[in-house]
Amino acid sequence: GLGLTILYWYSLITFFHWRGQYRFEDTMNCETLWNCYRTHVDLGFVSVPVWDNIPIGISAEILNLSYVLVINLIITAIISGIIIDTFADMRSSQEEVKRDQEGKCFICSINRDEFENNGITFDSHVKNEHHMWAYVWFQLYLDGKPRTEFTGLEGHVKRVIDDNSISYMPLNTAFGLIGKYKSTESQMSDLFSAIKTVKNLE
Repeated sequence: GLGLTILYWYSLITFFHWRGQYRFEDTMNCETLWNCYRTHVDLGFVSVPVWDNIPIGISAEILNLSYVLVINLIITAIISGIIIDTFADMRSSQEEVKRDQEGKCFICSINRDEFENNGITFDSHVKNEHHMWAYVWFQLYLDGKPRTEFTGLEGHVKRVIDDNSISYMPLNTAFGLIGKYKSTESQMSDLFSAIKTVKNLE
């Protein structure tokens, strides 16, 4: 937006004071202000003004120098930086999503390491126990089933979904880990407690 606005002001000045006196890559159409603006937008970011008559006046020199500095150097650098930063952020976000998908169960949010440490393969868990598409299909099944035919469990889950809640999801719970699963935080807490006990015995 900033670059286009600045280009408009350069187009306006050119149209009224230097119409037809410089061009971009042998192209300049300033018959109307709109055509002049379009030419600056199409070519002005990547080309420098080429003047027909050299030497040019002081005012034209100032215009030319300011155009090169402001448009060709500063604005293009800002736009390039924004584009690069945007793609870098997108790539970082995609990598974070990929790491999350590969390292954490979408349904229960338990990390891969917790399953591996308890002798359960993570891929087997997400495929057989917490297959995310099974939950999607179950919601679609509830959407297509008359409420009068719901079982007690189906009615409860449907009410929870209608309330935009995910309390029916087995967060931090997995059948394969029942009785032997402790989160990393819980394990660290037990370790610190054991260390504290040993110190008290000294």
